Amino acid sequence: MLFTWIKNGKPDVGMCLNAPLAGLVGITAGCASLDALGSAVVGLVTGILVVLIVEVVDTRLHIDDPVGAVGVHCANGIWGTIADGLFNTGSGLFYGGGFAHLGVQLLGVVSIALYTSVVMTIVFQVIKATVGLRASAEEEIMGLDITLTSGYSCQSGCSSPLSQLQFCLSSLCPHPSVSLSLPFLHHLLAPLSGACGL
Repeated sequence: MLFTWIKNGKPDVGMCLNAPLAGLVGITAGCASLDALGSAVVGLVTGILVVLIVEVVDTRLHIDDPVGAVGVHCANGIWGTIADGLFNTGSGLFYGGGFAHLGVQLLGVVSIALYTSVVMTIVFQVIKATVGLRASAEEEIMGLDITLTSGYSCQSGCSSPLSQLQFCLSSLCPHPSVSLSLPFLHHLLAPLSGACGL
């Protein structure tokens, strides 16, 4: 929270939720072998790293990662694995163990990255060839929660998809100056109304 407050001028609630998760991911590899100082360093770095990686993934790479999973799990999993090679009290670089343990940790990171890249490339190619990787434009507008699960991600008791959309958008933008009336939404979504059953 402090890092986002200093960096952006205000705290970020989403990052306040992601930072503890990132800390848990970061400490997992070395939880049995780090002392209090090493654990504190791992925690400080994870709190900053998650913010920076989420920003890069979202704003620079334009990858859709709405919950910050890449920053929490990938980046901090890598950091935590490397940190064990640095701060391990028995064999870490900063505790007189030399480069051997750090080298093993780096080899582990590279091996997992290569394995995951190969396996997931195969898996995604199979998915692409069979059921496809993308939802249709109509499904994206209606929402995948409706088209895949027949449920709504935000429950309002609304009877139609259009009134459900109005409720969900209103809850995201509750300011009274923003009008999300049904006629406005109907006009906005008119080109898709036949295809989506709105």
